[in-house]
Amino acid sequence: MNSNIPLRIRNTYNPQAEGTLIDKDGSGNGIKAISLVEDVVLVSTEGSRLCGKVGIDSRIFSALSKANISVRLISQASSEIGIGFVINSEDSSKASRILNEEFTEELNQNDISTISTNEEIAIIAITGRHNYALKQSS
Repeated sequence: MNSNIPLRIRNTYNPQAEGTLIDKDGSGNGIKAISLVEDVVLVSTEGSRLCGKVGIDSRIFSALSKANISVRLISQASSEIGIGFVINSEDSSKASRILNEEFTEELNQNDISTISTNEEIAIIAITGRHNYALKQSS
């Protein structure tokens, strides 16, 4: 990109196909880039009694930070009954153990119903512009 060299991506299974050209001009619309992060785990903390409870997210991320576990992505339900985050696969067991220790009381009182992990995921990020034109009013 810095040297202004265009890149054409072709399909290994169909090398005669035109492929996708990536250059400084771009197409103006559509997807500009896609990135993929594999070997990650989604950790979900859920509980109907989490709604409005102050400090839960701080405790989660403080406990992970103390254990030197990096969080790659965070999502919280608008209802505040769930917090999900993505970590490296290698930290899955450690994170699960740490969170179960940190929230023993909340788990026993059913404030938190589950702390679960899902290893069947990847992070996909798509960068680009919308594929529609905005109408301007006069």
